[in-house]
Amino acid sequence: MAALTVNIPSNAEQQADFRKMSKMDSHVLQNGQSSQDVALHGSTPEFDYLVVSDGHGGGPRKHVLREFIKTLDWDNIFQESDWYKNDIDSGGTYISPLFRSLHSGLDAFSDQYNTKQGCTLSVVLIYKDRFECFTIGDSTIKIWEEDSPSVWKRIAETVDHDLHFLEDVEKLEQRRREDAMFTRISWEKNSCLIPHGILKKNVWRMKPIDSTTMTMEQSAYFYFDDTSSLNMTRSLGHYPTRFLKKSADEQNHKLSLAEQSLTKLVIPKEEGKKYIALVCTDGVWDVTALDKEATYIDMIANGATAETIVTEVKKCWCQSWDYMFNGESKGQTRIPEDNHDDIGCAIAVIG
Repeated sequence: MAALTVNIPSNAEQQADFRKMSKMDSHVLQNGQSSQDVALHGSTPEFDYLVVSDGHGGGPRKHVLREFIKTLDWDNIFQESDWYKNDIDSGGTYISPLFRSLHSGLDAFSDQYNTKQGCTLSVVLIYKDRFECFTIGDSTIKIWEEDSPSVWKRIAETVDHDLHFLEDVEKLEQRRREDAMFTRISWEKNSCLIPHGILKKNVWRMKPIDSTTMTMEQSAYFYFDDTSSLNMTRSLGHYPTRFLKKSADEQNHKLSLAEQSLTKLVIPKEEGKKYIALVCTDGVWDVTALDKEATYIDMIANGATAETIVTEVKKCWCQSWDYMFNGESKGQTRIPEDNHDDIGCAIAVIG
């Protein structure tokens, strides 16, 4: 993707509205079995930006969303203030150029059957006085600030759209299977009903305690009316078929779908201070505790590239871990190689 070329006059730094550009980089280390992560960076005259996405879904269409995210004209999309909203105007058209593109007959989807394709999307727009962070899914954004020379502290972190995003969970818990049996009949597993379409029993995910210790924490799968089930409460994609939409209209039922607007978080930015923005897919965060994250921040502050960071993260996927569960040591463990994830990372150093 090509970013806009910005010509900076020689006396620019003396001008009141001068915006010094960030030092940015991005890199993806794909796992051969999935290869669905994207990490990008670019600039416009008004702001710099980082873009990260993590696709999910299998089959012959699984790379369509990856290529879609890589080739979008983000420079122009970000010029629209409502680009992150999936609102529809009175004529039934999406107001956002992003969502218009997603719903314009993309090969990832079909109106005849559920292709089960979707992706996360995380964006940071870096202005002179603020960070604007946008997320859907679980590719987390973290902002660090230099508190004193060579001492960094984390000042902001987005909340993933998962079991911890209470706004979504509370809404999903209000759903009843009997209100839409024409599509929610699948809300069961091993002949047991799944209350509200949220499966928690025996659903766990990895959680690193520190750079050498791993545990498992409660997770969940969320069932949606397009018949998809995700470990996230929101995602791009996962569209209902034409038949399902017709059935919902006939029964005056509003479908419960994964795709919603992105969540927006604005972080103030002080002139003269140094910051690092770190945007990564879960291939980074699933094996990165706070101590390791702080190490990466120090590395980035000293010039490390995004490629260097993802290479270090890959070592964590391959290492031996001390395994703790319910406060008890369970010995050593390794993450099976066929569970290794793609690793996507975009970074910006400001100041």
